[in-house]
Amino acid sequence: MKETLALSVGVVVLLWVGWRLLARYVHKTPGNDVISLMPEALLKPKPLLEKEELHLYNLIRMAVQDHYLVLAHVPLWSFVEVGAEGKTRWSVLRYLALKTVDFALVHPGSREVQHIVLLTENEKGHVEGAQRHHEIQKVMESAGIRATILSVRSRYTVERLAQILGVDETEL
Repeated sequence: MKETLALSVGVVVLLWVGWRLLARYVHKTPGNDVISLMPEALLKPKPLLEKEELHLYNLIRMAVQDHYLVLAHVPLWSFVEVGAEGKTRWSVLRYLALKTVDFALVHPGSREVQHIVLLTENEKGHVEGAQRHHEIQKVMESAGIRATILSVRSRYTVERLAQILGVDETEL
């Protein structure tokens, strides 16, 4: 129950932050703070996760439920603090701006992301995906956050995921 509430609060916070960022970049006319949509623009909800991602999310959640909260599609800038000023800070933030991790494992006490999971379509992955993973792994290494890559095409058990993610009770 607490995990569901924490996950819901986390998703709401992420959506609110995303909305605020979007509002900054939308062209505003002077004196008009309301975003107006074109009448022909059709907006409708879409799933946050694909079927394979949702299945893996549920397995990960079961594997780490006693250790972490699991959040999906988390932007890097929301959990990596940039310890620099001026141009250096803005350069790093621009680099992080549109990069997201597929799943973030958050310690419920410290509220810090301690482990991230990146997903690949197949065992070898695509060139673009491999480059993205490499860039994110470099950032995670610098921040001291563990990173794991999983394939959405592979079959995992809860026990195997617990081992892969380092929360296997026999290892503790």
